[in-house]
Amino acid sequence: MDNSWLSLIPPVATLLSALLTKRIIPSLALGLITGGFLVSKSLINGTIVSGEYIVEALASPESVYIVLFLFLFGALTEIFKISGGIKGFSILASRYAKDEKGVLLSV
Repeated sequence: MDNSWLSLIPPVATLLSALLTKRIIPSLALGLITGGFLVSKSLINGTIVSGEYIVEALASPESVYIVLFLFLFGALTEIFKISGGIKGFSILASRYAKDEKGVLLSV
């Protein structure tokens, strides 16, 4: 699958799924399982291959630190969203950004 047009199927499936469902993590999982399916030619083996890819990717400590940081950053932004911090910021910013010129000057 290295030099084949089939290698375009997993990223296209991921992008289409993300655009249609607006859900990132399940779309990435779908792309990973699609790639595993194309490599192994079986749904069950494709899922196993996908799991092996995830384990290989998380085998190095640097990768684990990056994934942990991204999960913690995502949790922090979710806390901001739930507590109303993002809404408060948008209300504050709307005072200054009433038109295009205001938006450009506020940055």
